[in-house]
Order: sequence, then C-alpha cells, then structure tokens
Amino acid sequence: MKKIIDVFIFDMKSNKKTILIWSLVIFLLMTLYMALFPVMKDIATIKMEAMPEGLLEFMGMEDFASLDNFVNYYGLIYSFIIIAISFFAVTFAGKLIYAEEHTGSIEFLYSLDISREAIYLAKIMTAICGLIIVTFSGLFATLMCGLLVGGDTFVFTKIISIFFVTSFSSLFFLFVSLSIGAFTGKISPSMIGAM
Repeated sequence: MKKIIDVFIFDMKSNKKTILIWSLVIFLLMTLYMALFPVMKDIATIKMEAMPEGLLEFMGMEDFASLDNFVNYYGLIYSFIIIAISFFAVTFAGKLIYAEEHTGSIEFLYSLDISREAIYLAKIMTAICGLIIVTFSGLFATLMCGLLVGGDTFVFTKIISIFFVTSFSSLFFLFVSLSIGAFTGKISPSMIGAM
C-alpha cells in the first residue's frame, strides 16, 4: 500500500499545476456566473413576462420558476460548466497513463517492486482526487455566491443534491478515459477527448 501512496503522491505533485489552473478557472467561472444571479433574475423575469402564455405552456414552462430562483439558475449554469469539468476529467485521466507510456517512464515503474495493478490504482486515485479538487472548487464558489446574493432562493441541500447528481457524469468520463488508457497507452488524451 505504501508504494501505491508513493506513486499517488508523486503523480499529484507532478500534476499540481494542471489541477490548480483548472480549479482556479472553474472557481472563477462559477463565481462570475453565480455573482450575476441578481441581474439575470431581473432579466429572466422580464423575458418570461413578455412571452405568450401559449408558448410557455407548449414549452412546459408555465410553472417553471425560471431564473429568478438561485437553485434553478445554478442548475442551468452548472449544466454548462460540467462539460468543461468532464473535458478536464477525460484529458487529465488520459494523460496520466499516456504520459508514462509516451516518455517511457512506465518501463521504469514496471521495473520497480510494484505491480501493474498497484500502478493503475495509484493513477485512478490521482485522477479521482484531481477531479474532486476541480469540481469542489466550483461548488465552493457557488456556495459562497449563494450566501452573498442567493437570498431566500438559496437552498443548501438542493444545491448539494444537484452538484452530486450532475457530477457523476464527469466521473463516468474519467473512468472511460482511464479504461481506454489502460487498454492502450498509445492514444493521446486529446484523441480520447475527441472520442
């Protein structure tokens, strides 16, 4: 187990810049969008009032609380941000194995007293830990803005449930990327992302 932890720590140190940059970008994006909630609430209310009743019923929006609710606004914004987070998950996880194969350092790891399974377990732990850091940076920005500008429509438990349910999609893509990388380390992360 110590060797798995050693490889994990080494991978985290090697990739800390990538994780930090992605975390900062996601944090800033979520802060920007969520801080704009009061302005977007007013715009959405005006737009919804201007739409004909028949069109709203046809679109299934007659009882839609639109963007005047912080939780609904978060759900809309996070559905776009999760695409970027999923892209991070795919490229980051794919790069963990591809970089080792491409530079030949995987042969060095194989020559050590550590099994292939242990190496891949350490890579999985690194990928999951990186994804958790990036996704939680967006959640932290949302909660911070929710407390500041969310008002009565900020409901902590609903934000958390949307976060966890939606975040599983990026975890799925992370495992797909790791699986492809485990089968063949010859496919670049950008190619995996394109697939």
